[in-house]
Amino acid sequence: MMKAFLLGSALFLGQMNTMKEKPAVHLQPHSHAIPKDFGGKLVELIHAPAVVNLPPVPPQVDSQGNPWEIEVRNLGPDAVMVVGEHSFSVPIPVGRTVAIQTSGRGYSLKH
Repeated sequence: MMKAFLLGSALFLGQMNTMKEKPAVHLQPHSHAIPKDFGGKLVELIHAPAVVNLPPVPPQVDSQGNPWEIEVRNLGPDAVMVVGEHSFSVPIPVGRTVAIQTSGRGYSLKH
């Protein structure tokens, strides 16, 4: 019984470590672009313009040396279109979060 409890606790704590939320950042007021140094972070959009641009040259890695990716959460009040090179675009309704990644050649949604 005690072994099962300890094993279950260890598995639960292990999953908690892998589900850590990324550090949140916000665009500067009136900004229409997500900087490349936001890689590896959660970008929260509040009163964002209708169209927000990803870095014009898709980065390969973030500041930690990991493959470049971001999560974008739209907190409203309106839907936002996030666009990037090679015809990438994704609408983000209010209250939704999308994960965007790049290989350094173009952007794609991370599933």
